[in-house]
Formats: sequence, structure tokens, C-alpha cells
Amino acid sequence: MPRAWERVETLNDTHNIEDFSCGRTTVDDWLHEKSRANSHSVTTHVCLDGQLVNAFFALKTIIVSVDGFSNRLRRGSNEEGYAAGILLCQMGVGVDHHGHGHGKALLRAAMQMAAEVHNRSPHQLLVIDAADESLVDWYAKAGFALVPGTRRLVMPMAAVVKALRPA
Repeated sequence: MPRAWERVETLNDTHNIEDFSCGRTTVDDWLHEKSRANSHSVTTHVCLDGQLVNAFFALKTIIVSVDGFSNRLRRGSNEEGYAAGILLCQMGVGVDHHGHGHGKALLRAAMQMAAEVHNRSPHQLLVIDAADESLVDWYAKAGFALVPGTRRLVMPMAAVVKALRPA
């Protein structure tokens, strides 16, 4: 698999994101119109080849109700049934890079960044709200557990850290 990017950086004003397209209008619109405006609550990371943005992901801290979760997923929650989570709220690979496994590499980069955040300030869960049903299966294959009756998937941060260890 050829690399789609050489480095990952936190989005700043020097990055040209206007030409980026992953082919999903809602994701592209979020990056172009909201990523910088929401920088106070969401950290967007761009994946660069030279100065070209080839992919991106965005993370934010959330509080998650774990009501109805399995005991494994509830571990670390407070008495009221809430846990600190890191939400992977947006993610996209440029259309020129589809079909080469770069989505998996991007998810791994997002998990790595979430693990780094977790190391500085512990969180219990990595959370993803899948945009559609096809993505539910894709995230489930990556090890995320589906919350019944939703398109929300979660993975304990301990499992994220473990998944990132070299084989």
C-alpha cells in the first residue's frame, strides 16, 4: 500500500483545506466550514503529503452515558452511569486515495492520537457515531462494539492502547 501522507499535524491557518474532498458532502462541508470555527472544542488533525491535505480526522472529549452497555464497556464509569470518552467526530480520506487501505491507516492514526490524549488525561472510551450502516460494519471489523439500537460504536481505551502495540 503506497503511503497517502508523510505526517499528521494539528490543523492551523497555514493548511489549505479548501480543495480537500473525501466524496461525502457532509464531511467535506464540516472540514471546509466548521473545523476552524470549532477549534475551541474539536481538535482537527490533517494528514499531509508535502503541503497537500490527503486525509483528516477530528477528536473531541465527551461524556458518555453507559446505560445499557456491557460490564466490559461500563468499566471505569462513575456511579451515575457516565464515562469520559474521546469522540472521533469526523474523518475523511481524499477521493484520490480511496481503495488503497488508507481508511484503515487513518483510523489507526486517530486511535494513536486518542491514546496519546488518554495518556495525558485518562478517558474510558473511544466513541464513533457511524455516518451510515456500511460504516457500522467497517468499524465493527476494526474492533468497535455497537451500542444496540444506534449507530454508535465504542472501544475501551485500554483496548485501543492494546491494539496499537506492535505485533
